[in-house]
Amino acid sequence: MEQELELVAECWHTAFATTATPSERQMLVWLDRYPLVIVEKALLKTGVKAMTMQRRSEPMSYVDRLRYASAVMRNLQVAAEEYAAEVAEYEAAEREQESGAENSRGFSFA
Repeated sequence: MEQELELVAECWHTAFATTATPSERQMLVWLDRYPLVIVEKALLKTGVKAMTMQRRSEPMSYVDRLRYASAVMRNLQVAAEEYAAEVAEYEAAEREQESGAENSRGFSFA
């Protein structure tokens, strides 16, 4: 877990070019709820959003960054779960279709 905390802190530094990082407790909450890849991707997306807001002279506060990152993590997790369900449905339908095609050719599984 220590290595994952270091990776999240490093990703935060990369995304926001700052030495201040979220608390260890916050990073542990993220890592408890989401896979590391989702946490990292969300922090990088949040960094892009923060740069966009900075260019508009509307900088994101530290709390805004934390909240936005958490929301992105939730959205990425939901999207990953929905995609996994769609793949499972597709594979099940494909297996069913293959099974039906074999049965129609006179093959017996008994």
